Amino acid sequence: MAVILSINGQYGCDNSILSNSLAPTFSIKAYGLIPLVKFAVPLFFAMFLQSMYSAIDILILGQFTNAINVSAVSTGSFILATLTFVIVGTAVGTTIMLGNKVGEKKLNEAGDVIGASICLFFVMALIITVAMQFLATPITALMQVPPEATKACIQYIQICCG
Repeated sequence: MAVILSINGQYGCDNSILSNSLAPTFSIKAYGLIPLVKFAVPLFFAMFLQSMYSAIDILILGQFTNAINVSAVSTGSFILATLTFVIVGTAVGTTIMLGNKVGEKKLNEAGDVIGASICLFFVMALIITVAMQFLATPITALMQVPPEATKACIQYIQICCG
């Protein structure tokens, strides 16, 4: 993808260009912008859904329970969002590798990428599920969750990761 920045019809970014006009006009010609947007929108949507998942949990708890549980879920949501970002980042890497193989017309290798990614995500799911059952307590301590909310935070993490 190439992005060309044009300032008053001249290309580049130089202070002398800006000094030629009191009000420079900027225009960006982006080649490949549409594929980039098509690639980025699902990622933005996934991150938005993760944020809404956490926000709705907190909203519902705020209506029906006390501040201690809201604090627990708020902290637990941050930990779950971090795990989600790691998983989404891995998915992006897989997509890039797959796109490269398909673009190179190496369809057998593209199939290998798909198979490897399925195995990778399965192993990641198992590791995260088991690890978070044991690591919820130390992570909660590391996050310095208020003592009143510690038990609820640990339970929230274990339920969401289990």
